[in-house]
Amino acid sequence: MYPIAHHDLVPFMKTDKLQGFAPLPKAILEKGLPSTAVLLYALLLDRATLSQKNRYYTAAGWVYVCYSIPNLAMDLKKGESTIRKNLKILEDEELIFRTQPIGNEASWIFLRVPALSMEGEEFFHDPAENERLEKAAAPLSFFPGGEKKQAPI
Repeated sequence: MYPIAHHDLVPFMKTDKLQGFAPLPKAILEKGLPSTAVLLYALLLDRATLSQKNRYYTAAGWVYVCYSIPNLAMDLKKGESTIRKNLKILEDEELIFRTQPIGNEASWIFLRVPALSMEGEEFFHDPAENERLEKAAAPLSFFPGGEKKQAPI
């Protein structure tokens, strides 16, 4: 048996259930993103699962996250300019897109998740699910005019 050297660390056992972990699709690791962008994406995806439970989604079904840049910076222990830079990286990779903020509110952040995880590990969907995914691929068609609105960085 391995010794336990830290009071805050315990062995991961066969009966343990994980909690308090941020989800991260393996396919994101293949994109060659900076580590801060990967952590930021995982944090946003974790928050998106909470938004999903709290019914923060549009009429078209897109889940959104309201997470201000100061709060993101505080939670990742990074500067606001670093957060802005990495949000831009995630937008350029089309992993997220943001709406124009209204007043002092945070912009809505929408996430995209990879349809494939790692090579050879496809997610299989029934035909109805494939049709739903194809419709969901259209960028923010629920906004007036269908245009993609970007938040200033």
